[in-house]
Amino acid sequence: MSWESAFSDDDTTPPGGSKRYGLMTYSDNSRSRRCAWLGKRIHSVAWRILSAVLPVGYTGKADSSFATDAKIVRCVDDLEACIQQGRTIKAGGPIDVCRTTWRGRDVVIKWYKHVGWMHSLRHTLKGSRARRAWVNGRRLPGLNVPTPRPLAFLDEHRGPFLWQSYLITEYVDAPILYSVLRDERVPAGRKRRLVHQTLRLIDRLGSRGISHGDMKHTNILCLDSRIMLTDLDGMEVHRLPWLSRQRRGRDIARFLRRMPVWQAPDAEAAPSAACQKQEPAFMRLEHPAGVLWVNRDLRNERLEKALSTGRKGLAEQFRLEPVHAISGSQVSRFMVAFNGIERRVYCKEFVERSALDRLKHLVRPSRAVRDMNASSMLSRRGFQAAQVVLAGEVRTGLLKSTSFLVTLEIADAHPISLYLIQKSDAVGVCSLEERRQLLRQFGQTVGRMHHGNIAHGDLRVGNTLVRRTDGRWEFFFIDNERTRKWFHLPDRLRLRNLVQVNMLPRGISHTDRLRFFQAYLLMNPSVRPRYKRWAKRIMAVTHRRLLFLKRLGRLGETTWRLTPADEHQ
Repeated sequence: MSWESAFSDDDTTPPGGSKRYGLMTYSDNSRSRRCAWLGKRIHSVAWRILSAVLPVGYTGKADSSFATDAKIVRCVDDLEACIQQGRTIKAGGPIDVCRTTWRGRDVVIKWYKHVGWMHSLRHTLKGSRARRAWVNGRRLPGLNVPTPRPLAFLDEHRGPFLWQSYLITEYVDAPILYSVLRDERVPAGRKRRLVHQTLRLIDRLGSRGISHGDMKHTNILCLDSRIMLTDLDGMEVHRLPWLSRQRRGRDIARFLRRMPVWQAPDAEAAPSAACQKQEPAFMRLEHPAGVLWVNRDLRNERLEKALSTGRKGLAEQFRLEPVHAISGSQVSRFMVAFNGIERRVYCKEFVERSALDRLKHLVRPSRAVRDMNASSMLSRRGFQAAQVVLAGEVRTGLLKSTSFLVTLEIADAHPISLYLIQKSDAVGVCSLEERRQLLRQFGQTVGRMHHGNIAHGDLRVGNTLVRRTDGRWEFFFIDNERTRKWFHLPDRLRLRNLVQVNMLPRGISHTDRLRFFQAYLLMNPSVRPRYKRWAKRIMAVTHRRLLFLKRLGRLGETTWRLTPADEHQ
């Protein structure tokens, strides 16, 4: 029993006794108890008299295809009869929801009941919740956001006070997301797509300064392959960017509450820091020549023993296949058995490039450990990276060591450049619409990364792998040793990543680059007011880098047109 229910209208206990509530006993003999009891009774009687004396009035609006405003106002009695005859969906609180048939249409009626004089005063000043839901329900279709069509709303007033309200919407025969996510018969792929779609919708509304206010799973309908938002009375439009970001974070946190781990979103849809993934637990193993950080779920004693002696021991135990890599590292791939299953792994050995590297590693972790930590950070924030098997360091001399990182192969994933450059092989062949969708989704993914104040260390297209899954694109980021999350992303790092992406290979038109940039701006409202200035800076820096690469003879084929005048700049 709550404190308020102890003083309900049917409380007839005289002020001479005592009652026990929970673990505390309140004595009725105290003066404060008697005053509270008396005040409650006086307030109840006064409010009943006031509500009986004040005149009753109705206001409302209706969709023209359903009824006129005047007819809705005059149909209060029919509305209450329909509520009593309809099938109850929700009851027992300040809001009742029922499904019924009215005026020949299958509708849902939401009844916002009268709770108390403070509740009436607050919503008199703010406006009725039914009216707010009506306005928002008519606004969302213009933003291409599905929602049940609002048909009418009705407000009842007692004098100057708002007393109760009714909202009428069309009935949509679709299950709620709460039931779909817990239905074992629904494929896991469809569940993930619905979660991704919801998170993208929250981001899209947030980019326009709109927050839902109550993004729980029971307020989302799953209609075939799309979702529909309901319960729009808490939706708000914000003019301040910082307030919009705060409320969008609340919507994401509310949606992800009590989300099982297997339903955590991947890099395709999760916006920002609220998307949590289960991070693999690493254990530290020390050996005479160095130290290993091993994934508890991916153990192989043969591999661990071989790597404790360096690359030479690895070559003796496994059949290594060299892979092309940039200077400063050596990459090999081979097969390893984990839990009785053969898996292909990549081993990247970081070679010291100069004596300066030795001094750096005295005060900061090795490149392999930084790559492992950055991959885990990306995973926690909803982005995808290659799963780390182990990372390690081996001392090879005085103040000299080498580090290595072993990751699992990402199945069916290829560099994004293979899809952007049209070739005759089966890997890179995709339709024009699929390529455009790839560029847009890649722009949104990079935009979400920057919106979360994360800068990738080397965002060239060779370090981004992509995979098609159920008609959508999944992005995986590799070479994360310099990837870092900042408290506030510096403009120079934002510019560097965008220039690295803009140096796309041949086969990409300027219109395609613009598609990427527009999708990026959608996820970064702070950049949008200065998009022209950013576009000029990106193009200018890209142009200078391309000229420099051409002078070194490393440019190759490109869609950029460099004139003789440019080469002499």
